[in-house]
Amino acid sequence: MADAGFHVLVTIRAAPGNLNEVRELGLDLAESTRGEQGCVRYDLVQSTTEPEQFALIEEWEREEDYARHLASPRVSAALKRASGIVEGAPEIHTFRVARARRERIGSEDETREVVDPNEQTRA
Repeated sequence: MADAGFHVLVTIRAAPGNLNEVRELGLDLAESTRGEQGCVRYDLVQSTTEPEQFALIEEWEREEDYARHLASPRVSAALKRASGIVEGAPEIHTFRVARARRERIGSEDETREVVDPNEQTRA
């Protein structure tokens, strides 16, 4: 299997009175990031139950592409712009696609899918 990508979920909460500013910041960052090398997906979503809660859903071809994005002037500028309009620091969670492997559990006809949490999906 080819590299299944590197996934990122960033959660952000708008500070009181800053909902529109946070939305605009996220939309600007998403639009400008989509053209970066290795960016597969970069979307801003807003909670349907807590309007002040936003998330950036990102998919990168490789972890190295994401690291390059984080080190970019674009991200530094966005973090400066976010200061004072978001509550706390963004929460960043990174993921890889979980892959299953077949494991024999008796006769040749009996198998089960097993997810190996240590298996990395790298090219």
